[in-house]
Amino acid sequence: MAGLRFPPKDLEETLPQQLLLLAAAREAVEQVASTLPRERTSVVVGMQCDAEIARHGARWRVAGWAEALGASQDWVSGARDGFVPLLGAAGVIGAMPNIVSNRLNSQFDFCGPSLSVSSEELSGIRALHIARRALQQGEIDAALVAAVDLSAEPVHLSAAATCLPRGSTARRRCRRGPGAQTARRHPTRRGPGASGAGRRAR
Repeated sequence: MAGLRFPPKDLEETLPQQLLLLAAAREAVEQVASTLPRERTSVVVGMQCDAEIARHGARWRVAGWAEALGASQDWVSGARDGFVPLLGAAGVIGAMPNIVSNRLNSQFDFCGPSLSVSSEELSGIRALHIARRALQQGEIDAALVAAVDLSAEPVHLSAAATCLPRGSTARRRCRRGPGAQTARRHPTRRGPGASGAGRRAR
């Protein structure tokens, strides 16, 4: 991840799917960077909720469970570390779902709006629809649309093994890689009787 404008410590504690997205987006933007209008380029990212984040909630709830069970403080400490290590400042930032779109805006110095969309398997499609609508309405002139869907965390694999039929396509699918694409607003020629905003996304 050389060349990124963020502290190495922050990147070390960033969710893997966010790192993959940064790499894919940088590759896409490098091909067209000189043609993107800095002031009116938006970033829209579709990214599923990370199932591993639930471990931090469980760590926080252990004290209440210990009180109900009459467990010792030693049990509390062991149970907390069994779920997940204590989350530091860099880890908190790296786990925030909206931070990846903000980091992309910062990395490429885009000044348009940036946002992340979480709609599970539809996250990427929702992001594309949002960017397309903004382009058509003339709110922006270009958009970087990116999406990532990783389903290879231990909780995903365990859930698949428990809930899905053996040999099913869904069970065999362990991972989808990241992707990023740029889109721009282009004027269209308008003839007699033409209607609409005269813009199309591609």
